[in-house]
Amino acid sequence: MKTIAVIPARKGSTRLPNKNRKKLNGSSLVEWSIKFARKLKFIDDTIVSTNDKIITSSNRKYKHVKTISRPKNISGRNAKTIDVILYVLRKYEKKFGKVETVLLLQPTSPFRSVKK
Repeated sequence: MKTIAVIPARKGSTRLPNKNRKKLNGSSLVEWSIKFARKLKFIDDTIVSTNDKIITSSNRKYKHVKTISRPKNISGRNAKTIDVILYVLRKYEKKFGKVETVLLLQPTSPFRSVKK
């Protein structure tokens, strides 16, 4: 059984366009979450769920990150995070096996710490 980190990065924010691609100290908000997940030794896989082609292509530089494209029905402004996670779980488990634990890393909360 695996532990995965899920990073939901929807395109189409209405109040702040392209917010998940916004740079903070040289890295996009999505990259902050990817880099944080990399620091966590208990994470087996990091998955970015997005409908943004720019995020998808920029994630290619991270060999350890899997990107799962979102369908339209969970890409709109009324999409619920739980629906995104369940979709990612179904897709991931079909291809890579059972998941035991999911860690949600919201790109819009980039400041995190690892305490030992």
